[in-house]
Amino acid sequence: LEAAASYVPIIAGQGAGISEIFEENKELLLVHDGEVRELVRHIKALLNKPDFAAKLAHGAFNKYSEFNNCRKNSNKLRKILS
Repeated sequence: LEAAASYVPIIAGQGAGISEIFEENKELLLVHDGEVRELVRHIKALLNKPDFAAKLAHGAFNKYSEFNNCRKNSNKLRKILS
């Protein structure tokens, strides 16, 4: 979440439920366990395609902003508690 909030593209392993928050190839790139070549391929893609890297960073930031919207979340909580 910190990377998304910082507006940087994310490359992550599949653990820790990150794929349940962010959508692969739209908001981040996922690497399968032990797949070093896949990690290298993703790093090269971000370095060689700055528009793609920016698209991923933008998508992740938007998802983070939606997920971490205090006003929206407090309104949901009010509805639950009333």
